[in-house]
Amino acid sequence: MSTIDLGSQFLRQSDFVPHQLFDDYTIHIVGCGGIGSVTALAFAKIGAKHIKLYDDDTVEPKNIPVQMLSATADRIGVAKVSDLAGIIRDLGGVHINVQPYNRRVTESEPLNFNGCKKNIVICGPDNMATRSLIWGMVKNNIDVTLLVDGRMASRFFKVYSINPCEYNEQVYYENTLHDDSKAEALP
Repeated sequence: MSTIDLGSQFLRQSDFVPHQLFDDYTIHIVGCGGIGSVTALAFAKIGAKHIKLYDDDTVEPKNIPVQMLSATADRIGVAKVSDLAGIIRDLGGVHINVQPYNRRVTESEPLNFNGCKKNIVICGPDNMATRSLIWGMVKNNIDVTLLVDGRMASRFFKVYSINPCEYNEQVYYENTLHDDSKAEALP
């Protein structure tokens, strides 16, 4: 499969988002489902060169209609992070360093900032407990410039864009976190 030259393929979008903007950033995508898979591909297409994917789930038939994963029967049962990493590699070839972590983000296995000085964290897990845990990892972390938390349910989609080092944004965001038992039950 041939690769796409991001420099020329997405030149039209460069007036809005110069592809060099993300050269020094590492994009961390937590949850590679409906929110994370779309977001990872969008970052790859606009020129992000360093993407880390975190999820412990596998591709299932129910994922195919709503997630940007491979839509072939031979991919069922494959780790979502591996499938998505393959799609991103096919898109950008050697221009994108994508690292799949087939695991949940936990206290004992946190986000892998590993010397990265400019980080953007995209939070799209399927539970509030993980969001709270991630918040604890990024709050007041000067190496994280942005936390984007996408929340999706049957009738709504919300996106929170937070500077984790800014006090007023911290207070606002913390008021959106709640226990999983208070989440809206889906039919």
